[in-house]
Amino acid sequence: MNLQATAAFCIPYYGQFPTYMGLFLQSCAYNPSVHFLIFTENPPHPAAQNAPNIHFIHYPYQQLIAKANQTIGIAMQLGDVHKICDLKAFYGLLFAEYLQNYAFWGYCDVDVIFGDLSKVINPTFLQEVDIFSAQSSRIVGHFCLLRNTQTINNLPFLIPDHREKLEKVLTNTFLDEKSFTTTLTQQTHIRWRKTKDINTELHEDFIYSHLTFNYQERISEMTTSNGKEWVHWQDGKLYFHHAQGQTEALYFHFMAMKLPIYWQQLAKNKHYSSFYLSAIGFSTAMPDWTKSKNIVLKYRITLLIRSKAWLGKILTRFFSKSTKRKITLFIKKLW
Repeated sequence: MNLQATAAFCIPYYGQFPTYMGLFLQSCAYNPSVHFLIFTENPPHPAAQNAPNIHFIHYPYQQLIAKANQTIGIAMQLGDVHKICDLKAFYGLLFAEYLQNYAFWGYCDVDVIFGDLSKVINPTFLQEVDIFSAQSSRIVGHFCLLRNTQTINNLPFLIPDHREKLEKVLTNTFLDEKSFTTTLTQQTHIRWRKTKDINTELHEDFIYSHLTFNYQERISEMTTSNGKEWVHWQDGKLYFHHAQGQTEALYFHFMAMKLPIYWQQLAKNKHYSSFYLSAIGFSTAMPDWTKSKNIVLKYRITLLIRSKAWLGKILTRFFSKSTKRKITLFIKKLW
């Protein structure tokens, strides 16, 4: 493993890789100075075949849970793999043996497309930073960068209810976001670098804040979002097109674009030098909004099913909490 890199992202992933995994890995490959350590039971993905900065490490799910129990001192149980999100803030400890030669480590999601990460992972930006997350007021689980020191890596132990949250079965408690944020706000000695508000960064040279496509087909926290924005990825650069113009961006988080309907134009295992993502989905040409009318009804139906708020209210009314969770997972598998 070539360790000529400042930072490494730890990405445990269990279960079948998603349709868009190749695009995620392609955007990683265009950031050779950053390493991506993918802990999984799957064989290496073809899209990473010629990417020396992407490392697939065979790491069974049971092994990760056992390591968490031993390292954190908890009794976490095997269950829904999405529960692993609650462990993100502890990755510096759980994967310490793989991170020894990196000054920074991070965690991220795979439903993102990276632009030029050297905008933040460089000596100038990181010189006075202990933690950076792509949001103006909180830690986000889809992109967080942390200095690899004992002090920083032990911070999640300061979360008052971390043990109870980690031991909850089949429940992601957002320990890596809300709980970690609350703890960090109390640690004034930690140099937490935040972004500006996204509405401010739209008018600057670069967007450091997260661009999250949400379940309302809008960009989260963007006051001028009308659902017709799009991103254009080209040879490692990411450009966000909005009503005010075009701005280069750090990454795009397509949280609400998991359904097959968004990926109909994506060819399996194909390398793209350029592509677009929008409310219409993946495309190799600039989005044509006139064609979107034929699928509006499908979008509304799928968004209704995917909506955590509405689905949660309906299921809570008629079913117990454990049954609700099982039904939700079953619906996700159907789609």
